[in-house]
Amino acid sequence: PNAAKAIAKGSGTLVFEHSKAIGKKTDVIIEESGKVQLDAGVDQRCADLYFGDEKQELGTWGSPESAATHKDARFTGTGVLTVRGRHPGLLLLFR
Repeated sequence: PNAAKAIAKGSGTLVFEHSKAIGKKTDVIIEESGKVQLDAGVDQRCADLYFGDEKQELGTWGSPESAATHKDARFTGTGVLTVRGRHPGLLLLFR
């Protein structure tokens, strides 16, 4: 199945004003010179983060001014984006 996507593209800025702006199963994609703004106090969870077609590491992402583990100029503000990855679900096997 295709995942939901939140895309920052061109000169656009994807703005997260609170921590439940998107679902935790949504992919965040930053293309070209797009930006992601994470306002103060935001800890937005997502499935995967892509810079163009390149999947990024799991963990927290944010601007150089944030408390994130991974800091990048594609982000602004002091909030963080927590990239959790996809969890395939639970398989129970009974014998």
